[in-house]
Amino acid sequence: MSNKSSVCLSLFVLNATSLAKPNAVQLLSTELLQLRSHCALISESWLTSKHESAVVAIKGYDLYRRDRCKGRGDGVCAYVRNDVTCSIYCPAALLTANRPDVIEIMWLKCFFDSRHYYIACCYNPPRHLYRDSQFVGLLTSDLEYINSICCDAVVIVAGDFNQLDTSFLEQEQGLVQMVTVSTHCGHLIDKVFVSRPDLYKCTVFQSILKTKHKAIVLGRNLRDSCVTCNHRSKVNLYDLRQPNIDCLHYNLVSTHGTRSYSVEI
Repeated sequence: MSNKSSVCLSLFVLNATSLAKPNAVQLLSTELLQLRSHCALISESWLTSKHESAVVAIKGYDLYRRDRCKGRGDGVCAYVRNDVTCSIYCPAALLTANRPDVIEIMWLKCFFDSRHYYIACCYNPPRHLYRDSQFVGLLTSDLEYINSICCDAVVIVAGDFNQLDTSFLEQEQGLVQMVTVSTHCGHLIDKVFVSRPDLYKCTVFQSILKTKHKAIVLGRNLRDSCVTCNHRSKVNLYDLRQPNIDCLHYNLVSTHGTRSYSVEI
């Protein structure tokens, strides 16, 4: 039996539409500090191998990445507070010989305050190179495998599903969808499914990041999921507009000679 007085893992879920854009990581860091979320699940991270983890790191959090394979957009990642025991998990490795790289599902296995959590961060692009049935089949295999080895764990599936029919997660897997309001231009496409709805309250709000998607916060009670907070912090935001980049380039050349410098944002 679960300890009713224990603290449950709180989540922040957002389609960031790029963490590589100016100040995105700083703004996300500010939001996580204000909300005190244990875990942030980010879809459309837009991170690639050229983005070093140290550059997009957030103090106090460990970063887990599944970068986009090719093209523009895509990619998922998670920031997990470093007081949470966490690792990337591949639940259906024994059941699925090949996990297509184009299907963006990243599983995390977490342990926090005497509870085990299996968390899937998902992104299903509006235009994709696989059949919807492949995405559904892979996620179904994952969930069935997890339920077969750890039936008392808290299971969470979250992310941007776009127009994918997600009814199978409720009707076949017994999960409960917590988001009840639109999250993107009048449509409910960012969703959170949980196996223990009794543990969570859900709040949807406009993130301070520049994105058309609403942010989702899950906490054990209304205080945990409240987006207002008296805590204040100072964060440095750099003005990366092109005239300032040109000025930086000019000063570098003037100071160090005529060598060619490339300023990459």
